[in-house]
Amino acid sequence: MPKGPALSVAATILYLHVLIVYLIKSIVLQRYAHRVTSPCDFEKRTLSSYVKHGGWGIALLVFAALVANAVPFFSQLLGLIGGFLSGPINFVLPMILYLLAVGRHELASTGTKDEAGLSRSSTLNATKPSCIVALRAAARKVRPWEVVAMLITTSFIVLTMVIGVSDVIRQIVALNGKFGPPFACHPFDSNEAAAGTCS
Repeated sequence: MPKGPALSVAATILYLHVLIVYLIKSIVLQRYAHRVTSPCDFEKRTLSSYVKHGGWGIALLVFAALVANAVPFFSQLLGLIGGFLSGPINFVLPMILYLLAVGRHELASTGTKDEAGLSRSSTLNATKPSCIVALRAAARKVRPWEVVAMLITTSFIVLTMVIGVSDVIRQIVALNGKFGPPFACHPFDSNEAAAGTCS
């Protein structure tokens, strides 16, 4: 997009989009971290609760700033995140959830006991079995062809992760060598600026 009013409007809209999305996700993550680390005052309106909630917000902001400056190239940062997470989230996580559902259903239907000796039943007040117990129960129930399909899928995902992430890392290293580290100063090249305005 050439320089002009349209570029300014697009840049402003992109800035507002990132600001709003970050705010929404940050609030969700802050509440989750606060609830996990301090459930006793999670819903309280006290100074201590506000300090903990705000502390998690500052920690998330610092983490986001560190990541953004560690990989200052937006496209490559997206590629790195996608390479690490898209395969596991889209393919591996559903398989794990399926195995957990099969295992918990098996434990509930057979009434077996978990490691703590708690009886499994289908009643609403029954304590859920741990993930390890459920996965062990699923291993006895899942058909062999399902296991083979899951292993093939997982192997393919790991392979694509290695290839995709290594390629993005090579791009980041090349761009870092070309433009320098974050906040690096570049001398002004008048010939390049003149060529840019003429073209």
